[in-house]
Amino acid sequence: MSYDYIIVGQGIAGTLTSWLLQQRGCSVLVYNEGNPRNASNTAAGIINPVSGRLFETAWRYDEMVDVAKLIYQSLSETLQIEIFKHRDIYTVWPSKQMHDAFEKALNTSPYLATTEQLFSQQIIQPQGAGIIKGAQVLLHALLPAYTAFLESKQLLRKELFNIAKLELLAEGVRYNDISAQKVIFCNGAANNPYLPEGALIPTKGEALVVRVPGLDTDKLIKKRISLVPLWENAYWAGASLTNQFENALPTSATREWLEKNLHEILAVPYEVVDHWAAIRPATADRRPLVGLHPTFPQLAFCNGFGTKGCSIGPFAALGLVDLLTGKKTAISPEIDINRYFTSRQV
Repeated sequence: MSYDYIIVGQGIAGTLTSWLLQQRGCSVLVYNEGNPRNASNTAAGIINPVSGRLFETAWRYDEMVDVAKLIYQSLSETLQIEIFKHRDIYTVWPSKQMHDAFEKALNTSPYLATTEQLFSQQIIQPQGAGIIKGAQVLLHALLPAYTAFLESKQLLRKELFNIAKLELLAEGVRYNDISAQKVIFCNGAANNPYLPEGALIPTKGEALVVRVPGLDTDKLIKKRISLVPLWENAYWAGASLTNQFENALPTSATREWLEKNLHEILAVPYEVVDHWAAIRPATADRRPLVGLHPTFPQLAFCNGFGTKGCSIGPFAALGLVDLLTGKKTAISPEIDINRYFTSRQV
């Protein structure tokens, strides 16, 4: 069987890339082993327009959020589910310094707003709080719905892609019984021998699922860690971030750290109902890896989103698809994978 593209992975990167290629009339076959605890499946989908202690607008955010809304809307219309939601991030100040920095940034940022105190009985907030005008991608709805969409078109193989069996040919690639023009790697932190050493930095994140009786809101709540609504009185609470870890399993030490932070947020009892952990693909410069391999143009990449997959992902995937379909001749240099290659590396 022959396709235009084989896509490895169906997290947020593989979902967006395969969707956009189909929108351009390309045929795709997606390989995904279906790990329920991969990075996208355990993420909260938060889109935060500001970053750092000075609340500066995130890298190219204005451009990226416009692209994201259009792409998520097209997916929403096809899948008939809600995917993208504007959501206020009720940000509780852990210190007077953070409060003062926010007040200063209010003068220049369109994404910040003052607020009256909310959740006075449930949240510990002696320094007060402010609003960050954020958003959320409902990954726990999007990913399974898109899996079902691919299955309905027989475009998904639920199996591990064995890169050792990939054959690079002059006219494209072959993998078992499948031929294609290119393979696009969207498979997160998985080892890839075609990438330079150190291009991807696996980082582990952990989060708790907690039930908080008496706390009922559709806002995101943040004070060092975030509380993100899942279902009635249940919240995603996280996340930790480290590149020093032994395996992908939840750890008791990180649970203690998360619960310590929960005790600094919540003035009411809570119950831990689950503990999630996953490995994210990050990069040293916090920019994704997108584009064609400089030596093997049969290989393409859309990866390395770190904690920004839902905001950067649409922009990155669109850039790759524009390149592959001839709409553009180059990837934005800030995300172009070639910045990680040297003459000594394949």
